[in-house]
Amino acid sequence: MSYYDNTLENLEEVERSTRCLHLNQIYHRISEARISKVLKASSACGQIRPAFSNKGPRKIIQAKQVFERLQVDLVDLPRRPVTHDGSEFRYALVVLDIFSRYLFLRALKKKSSAEVSEYLELIFREHGTPKIIQTDQGTEFQGVFDDLCNRRNIRHIRSRPYHPESQGKVERINRSWKNKMFYDLIINENTNWVNNLTLYSETYNQSKHRGLGYLTPFYVYFGRDYTQSSVSNDAVNDEDADVRYFLEEIQAKEDAKKKANEKIQKYYEKQKVVYEGDACAVVYNVGDEVMVKLTGKKYDLTKKKNVIRPGVIVQARVDAFLYLIQYEYNNASREDWYFVDNITCRTVQEQEQRLAMSKNKCSNNSHPQTTRKRRRSSRLIVMFKEA
Repeated sequence: MSYYDNTLENLEEVERSTRCLHLNQIYHRISEARISKVLKASSACGQIRPAFSNKGPRKIIQAKQVFERLQVDLVDLPRRPVTHDGSEFRYALVVLDIFSRYLFLRALKKKSSAEVSEYLELIFREHGTPKIIQTDQGTEFQGVFDDLCNRRNIRHIRSRPYHPESQGKVERINRSWKNKMFYDLIINENTNWVNNLTLYSETYNQSKHRGLGYLTPFYVYFGRDYTQSSVSNDAVNDEDADVRYFLEEIQAKEDAKKKANEKIQKYYEKQKVVYEGDACAVVYNVGDEVMVKLTGKKYDLTKKKNVIRPGVIVQARVDAFLYLIQYEYNNASREDWYFVDNITCRTVQEQEQRLAMSKNKCSNNSHPQTTRKRRRSSRLIVMFKEA
């Protein structure tokens, strides 16, 4: 390091020390709480660092029948590349049937739309065409993938950017099979996860799930248990017995789907109560001045995940937690609907005060089941502290 570099560093250190000393003189005998209160009441600070503390209800993604709706994800495993049959694999394609939770796993060599579409085409030829496919915003779900959806008349839904909760079911399942894979790698670091992918999906599809009323995904998907008793030769050779057997099989599948649907609907009702109980947000009025978080490709964001702009509430759908906001972007006035999670007051202080009022209303109007759970958890916390 040269003499000039040392001198420059010393000057910067002196400037920092002088600046800190000057600030200490200005705020001498002023408490940190008071400074924080002033900053929270400042609209300028509210625009620089707004508090997006609203929490709307999470949406329950559901389907009414097998293979009606799929969630698709591509898991990147760059630290665990595996060479299999002369090719290197770095990715795992995950396909989940929402109704039955039935899981498909496939190792891929490249993160490309063509390779993803090729494997999905094989699934569709064997299992039929779904009505809806939900994915994230990845480029591997564009181009050839969109062509596949258009050709088969599939509705393609993309989750909100930087919002993994939209793909909640498949994200949770990813954690399950990846934990099994990491466990195998701990036992044997040379484990070939490409070979084991089918084993992971088979294990998952045979496991009972609370969301399915403790049925297995395999049972809900195929309408039978994984292990099936063999039919005697006499029954197969007898034509009447053969017809009777197939009719019984069809009826068994219908009964299995009906049973699964009843249990799934009960689970969804319980989850809806929990989601609505956890949701709490400020109720904004038409004309309120707010800050809005802009995300998505239409804003041409390159390095930033989002940008924040001041806006005004033009229209409100309070029951749906949606607000039509007028704002300016790139010197042009715009109007768009935004979920309450992406909206906040102009000052942090106002947001905290109005949110506290909303929380009081939420606690007074909450469902008895969620209220009991909160009381039980608070009692456990008190007992833990006393212990």
